[in-house]
Amino acid sequence: MAPRKQKPLLFLVVAVFVALFATNGWSANFEKGWHEFTFKEYGRAAEEWMPLAEQGHAKAQFMLAAMYYDGAGVSQDYNQAARLYRLSAEQGMALAQHALGAMHEKGLGVPKDEQEALKWYRLAAEKRYVLSEHALAVIYEEGRGVPQDFKEAAQWYRCAAKQGYAAAQNNLGLLYYQGRGVKQDYREALKWFRLAAQQEVAQSQFLIGWMHYKAVGVRQNLWKARKWFRLAAQQGLTVAQTQLNLL
Repeated sequence: MAPRKQKPLLFLVVAVFVALFATNGWSANFEKGWHEFTFKEYGRAAEEWMPLAEQGHAKAQFMLAAMYYDGAGVSQDYNQAARLYRLSAEQGMALAQHALGAMHEKGLGVPKDEQEALKWYRLAAEKRYVLSEHALAVIYEEGRGVPQDFKEAAQWYRCAAKQGYAAAQNNLGLLYYQGRGVKQDYREALKWFRLAAQQEVAQSQFLIGWMHYKAVGVRQNLWKARKWFRLAAQQGLTVAQTQLNLL
């Protein structure tokens, strides 16, 4: 038997996001399924949600899609996951739009299609869904399916960074550090690195250390450099471990 895949991020955090909609659109049957789901009775939850999903209930469609994606309570089936994500996404549910974009990006249950991924990510990002904002930024920074555009990447990283998304804060800091898509500004870079470092992003911790070590945008401070290198090294970042040994 093949090893069980790690549960996708969407499935792990779905309880948090769906709870945000608790005041809007709950039905007795959906709530019963939700009760089963929270007690990890995934099969029973699926039984409650399947009729609702076929009747067009967007949240039930999304939840079932996540379960088919992971094989929780149902047999893993990427085709079914993509079908249900699409039904939910077409009703405007941002989480489903992002998930469908990710499936097109990876070619799971649907043809791999960067333009379709971009379309669904953008729809979710326009609703301020942070994972889609970050996904769009990465696409534009790397030029995957679109012309490389650091300015556009910076705009989307900023949207996600302002919502507190650590990876976006780190990546926006890098753009300011390198002067790509934005005017080079070490102080602004340090600001975003600090925010990401507070969320234990090892690369940001290392870069703060590097800036203090090399006096980039700040006065040289070897004590601070050592402090930040150590924090990154403790997370296993090899370059930080190497640099710490050189101090």
